[in-house]
Amino acid sequence: MLYLSPQLNPRDIQILYSTSKTPSHGTVVFLDSKCRAYILLFAFHWDSNDEVSTVKRIKEIIRYKLGVIVICNKLPKKIVSHPFVVYVVTGNLWFTPLLIANPEVLSGVTYNQHRDAKRFAKLFTSYKGFLFPLIETQKDLISIPSKRLNPAVDNDVAIVIESEDGIGDLLLTTPVAYTYHQRGYKIYYITNTSKFPVVENLPFVEGVYDHRERLPAAKIKHYFVLSHRLSAYNLEWNRQNRLYSTALHCNLQPSELLVHKPIIILTEEEIEFAKSKLFGFKNTVVVSCIAMNKNREYPHVNELCKVLVKKRFYPVVVGVTKQDVEVGLNLTGQLTLRQLFAIVYEADFVVTTDTSTLHIAGAFDKKTVALFGPIPAAWRVSTYKNVRAIQAPVSCSPCWDYQRVAKQNRRCTYKGIGYCMYKISPVTIVRQLLKFKR
Repeated sequence: MLYLSPQLNPRDIQILYSTSKTPSHGTVVFLDSKCRAYILLFAFHWDSNDEVSTVKRIKEIIRYKLGVIVICNKLPKKIVSHPFVVYVVTGNLWFTPLLIANPEVLSGVTYNQHRDAKRFAKLFTSYKGFLFPLIETQKDLISIPSKRLNPAVDNDVAIVIESEDGIGDLLLTTPVAYTYHQRGYKIYYITNTSKFPVVENLPFVEGVYDHRERLPAAKIKHYFVLSHRLSAYNLEWNRQNRLYSTALHCNLQPSELLVHKPIIILTEEEIEFAKSKLFGFKNTVVVSCIAMNKNREYPHVNELCKVLVKKRFYPVVVGVTKQDVEVGLNLTGQLTLRQLFAIVYEADFVVTTDTSTLHIAGAFDKKTVALFGPIPAAWRVSTYKNVRAIQAPVSCSPCWDYQRVAKQNRRCTYKGIGYCMYKISPVTIVRQLLKFKR
């Protein structure tokens, strides 16, 4: 389906299919699944010559078994009736590059003879940073790749996953990427440069970019935007393990995933680095208490490390920002992301809050004690092996990041941010850790 701008009034838009004698109204254009790809045709119809040039262009396109979506100011007198041709009448007001809400379903753009149609087509070729081919000759039409939904996928057709969310959220997309790759798609990521290392060394990832400009839209089959969409817990499909809600946002059922944990592949050099840092200590415990959201941080780091040492564990404290740690190995503020991956891989145990370290540990099946306050544990760890979860012993936990419990009913409103995490005792954590040794 092709979606028009949500700012449009559906009554202002006319859509004419070959199966209809009269136009319908709406902002959703249904596309024929038998068509291998669709071209957007801008067409101004001010005189008969304009209309003749539109007909000629449409016939040139459908000759190559391509579909045409004709964006026009008014319907021409002569309509080309073909299942791959759809007319969308917008008048003059919405004759704009901002008309289309999901341009990734298109494979190119062209125009009729009118000079304004050509101008709008050229504007559209750089729409939202995508690279749309401008179709001007028959040679351009021949080069259009297929986007048709079928089991035999052209190995040049791409899936793009865009996420500006946290490192853990990006890790949780890797099962989706792997599943699509196994179906024959090339996988590309759009994310912040600081998160490029998350998908480094993964053989099923074709490329990673921080902007859309380099991605040719003609080869994109699906473009999944996950940024800021997974934490809206008023939506039922987000109230489950985030691995599965991520899959649903990417048009996959959880049962279709080929793997149910993040995928990280380390190099030998990275593993050797971690071994050199841990000095061969036994019972090493990665302690990760810093989180992107302050309400998920664990405040009793030093107390926890002291209890760990008493029970003959060796704490290895990690985190993005520097912390003062009285006992154990303090690596806070010192590690790159890939080095953190390796440290978790080489450690014996992990104690972590609801942060990226949890999903790194899940990728490696590490024996982990996970601490939860605002979020239900099952929404994060239900697919991981070797995880013991502790939910904060507070009546308002889990509050779904403030979305389930009213402000006046949350203890943190009166006791301070992160009060639920404050109530988790270091002794309780170590007791859970000791169960792994029995």
